[in-house]
Amino acid sequence: MNARGSYVDLYFDKYVPELTGPELKELLYPVFDFDSRTALEAYLLTVPPKVRDAIMAHQVLVGMNQEMVIYSKGRPPRRVREKDGGTDYEEWIYGAPPQDVDFVRFVGDEVVRVETMSVDGKKVVRVEKEVDVSEPTVAKKGTRPAPTLRRPGEEMPDANPSQPSSLPPAGAPPPGGPPGTDPGPNWNPGQFSTAG
Repeated sequence: MNARGSYVDLYFDKYVPELTGPELKELLYPVFDFDSRTALEAYLLTVPPKVRDAIMAHQVLVGMNQEMVIYSKGRPPRRVREKDGGTDYEEWIYGAPPQDVDFVRFVGDEVVRVETMSVDGKKVVRVEKEVDVSEPTVAKKGTRPAPTLRRPGEEMPDANPSQPSSLPPAGAPPPGGPPGTDPGPNWNPGQFSTAG
């Protein structure tokens, strides 16, 4: 086994042309994605602008879901489950005195109330829906195709759905069985063991 890592060769016909950094990156794009995003950057592309701004400011809006709150404030240090009348809810508590303390109340997966107790004793409660996230924003895809190791014009075997691939599924015995044998209808792949 070679424990030295991997390498990529670029082959040019007759001579190596002078290349700028961006031109070299473009040639290597099928193998390396130089524009990859962090998990947070990728997630922010999928949410409405108002939610994106709140997450970046580490704020919680009434109407957010649990995933959005985690991206905004992190996992809660404390959680409390209670019942208000016939409604079960969960409250996530961020902070502790002498700092501001935020109480984020969820019914199901949706924030229905945000209560902030500030250091000076002021209490702010928000219950009006500030954002509707029932239809998530879909990230806009770039004009560039996804990275691939295929050569230009080369298609995958299943590229044409009207003509299914003639290749057997992975792990299936080759057509006609192992070379030099005629397995017949009762062929058992286990009979060709490599253990010895």
